[in-house]
Amino acid sequence: MAINYLSEEENLISKKFLSDGYLIVDISEINSYQWIENKIKKLVLKFLKISKKDLHNDILDNVHEHLSLNELNMFRMYIIEEINKLKDFKFHYFTVAKDLIYKIVGNELAMQKKINLSIQLPNDSSSILPVHSDVWSGDSPFEIVVWLPLVNCFKTKSM
Repeated sequence: MAINYLSEEENLISKKFLSDGYLIVDISEINSYQWIENKIKKLVLKFLKISKKDLHNDILDNVHEHLSLNELNMFRMYIIEEINKLKDFKFHYFTVAKDLIYKIVGNELAMQKKINLSIQLPNDSSSILPVHSDVWSGDSPFEIVVWLPLVNCFKTKSM
């Protein structure tokens, strides 16, 4: 008979994850989330050539007001390239969900080799993926993907 060392909370979380395939939880490491958000905001400002004095706190929620559909992929690739250059990005990306990941799979997990970014502008049907799987782009089928919503996501809008 196998011994279960998980707490009641961990068992409930694991069951929910296995039944639904995802979890929506509050961020436990807000400092790491804010670090990521601030780095991405700076990259967005740089790409869009917006000065800090013109910065408004909801720049990520309103990036579609400064970006055309034709620029979307170039913008996305720029952000991906730049966040993967940041020495501490993976640390903060992992830290945001570390406690939850440990509860689901323990600390023996495969971390994404390269952080990715998906952007969906409002009413943009050209960027919709029917099913998303990082395995198709060469990542391990055993890794957990952590999705950090950087904008107010709804209907056809996400980042």
